[in-house]
Amino acid sequence: MGSSKTNIRRSFYALGFVLLGALVIGVLSKVYESYTQTDQKLSLLEAQKSYAQFRTPKVHWIDFQTKGTKATAYEKQKIAEAYFRGLQALNSSRNIGKSIGLEDHFGSELLNQITLGLSPNSGYEKLHVSHALELRFMSLDRSVVSLRDQQSLAIEKSGKEHVQRYESYNAVMVLTDGRWHIEGLEKIHSAEADVSKEALALSGVEKWRGINYYPSKHPWLDFWINFDADIVDHDLGEASSLGFNCIRFFIPYEIFGGPSIHEEYLLKMDQLIYLAKRHDLKLIPCLFDFPSGYSLHRYLDYDRHLEILLSRYNQENTIVLWDIKNEPDLDFAIQGEKETMHWLKFILMRARSYTNQPLTIGWSKVTVADRLHKELNVLSFHAYEDVSSWREEMNALKSFKKPLLISEFGRSNYSGIWPGGFSDQQQGEFLNEVLEVLDETNSGGLIWCLYDYEEAPKNVFGWKPWVRAKQKNFGLIDLERNKKRAIETIAPRLNHY
Repeated sequence: MGSSKTNIRRSFYALGFVLLGALVIGVLSKVYESYTQTDQKLSLLEAQKSYAQFRTPKVHWIDFQTKGTKATAYEKQKIAEAYFRGLQALNSSRNIGKSIGLEDHFGSELLNQITLGLSPNSGYEKLHVSHALELRFMSLDRSVVSLRDQQSLAIEKSGKEHVQRYESYNAVMVLTDGRWHIEGLEKIHSAEADVSKEALALSGVEKWRGINYYPSKHPWLDFWINFDADIVDHDLGEASSLGFNCIRFFIPYEIFGGPSIHEEYLLKMDQLIYLAKRHDLKLIPCLFDFPSGYSLHRYLDYDRHLEILLSRYNQENTIVLWDIKNEPDLDFAIQGEKETMHWLKFILMRARSYTNQPLTIGWSKVTVADRLHKELNVLSFHAYEDVSSWREEMNALKSFKKPLLISEFGRSNYSGIWPGGFSDQQQGEFLNEVLEVLDETNSGGLIWCLYDYEEAPKNVFGWKPWVRAKQKNFGLIDLERNKKRAIETIAPRLNHY
């Protein structure tokens, strides 16, 4: 009898577990379904937002003897805008598999064809970055045009893979109710773009003995917000008097205004350049400090940022090198290595279209300093470890026949409660040892950094106090404006340059 009751009880428990399992599976299914729908909704919202906030691509008009009526500059501007906005709507709609703004840009017949061909295409994105346009015909009543896009740079992303292509199109557009619509669109050519053109080596790098610079009281993001020309003038004079001939500084992407750089910050940069000339210092601006990620829909923003800065200073000989990104290899873990590397290739390719000045990338360590070596004029990396840990690999980089630059090296003489600092003597000895290697290998170098800082902000170095504490004391000059012992140690190696 007892055995029978036990069996009944076990059966009851088993049935209960089955029912509970079914309930859990049902709930998880609903959660997954809800999550999937939410994810799809977010993707649609992101696509709509990307379309609404679309930046203007680079547009170049090619001279062509237009048949029919000659268009005015204003008409060409409106035609180009309608054309590239139409392509953006087409790309956004194909990316998500649903119509996003198509009815605003395409005639009814072409709209129907496009809509019928839409289907969800997970992981696929496309963006047109630039256009080279020819206006081949305009009707007498100025309401019909034939347009040829001779060369459009297009980027296609599928999963984590990116391909850059040059595409050509023919388009017929009609003006209806004051708006241009695309009535016909034909792709006539597509070829993968060559993004690895050999860059010439830069001469004279071996003579660069420089310093990385922020003002003592306003480092990192605060530098440009609190820019004070008198302080900068004094600091650059201090650097020059110590024997340095080159200054590396940083341009934070968001602070400067992203794709629409604030005139205020350009004028501040003009002042910095003027003061550098006054003290006979060369400049290495480091671009894209704290960018907004490497998503494809941000590429046009970055392109506009590049165009403004590089075009403005293309003839400025005080700028000897553009560092396009500080320590991008540290972004591999968060942003993804493929995404980061493709973004760098894109930035290099676009930078070449705006400036003839030399380019480099300030990698965080020597082991990755050979990346993109073909496209760079100078190979650079940072060295904070013992010389023995990077010297052999540095020598191996010479096989690429490009000048070498250690764009950051230094030691903190922090001596508080947290571990990790070095003595004043050790700081000077390390700097002198690196400078000795630079002399032996005919390489350039820039010390981190001119001043100690009162604060190392959390939004730059994170929450760990032992990390931030060490970052405050890499300078050659302390908070009381006293020159550290390291200056005496390295002075003989600076004075002959």
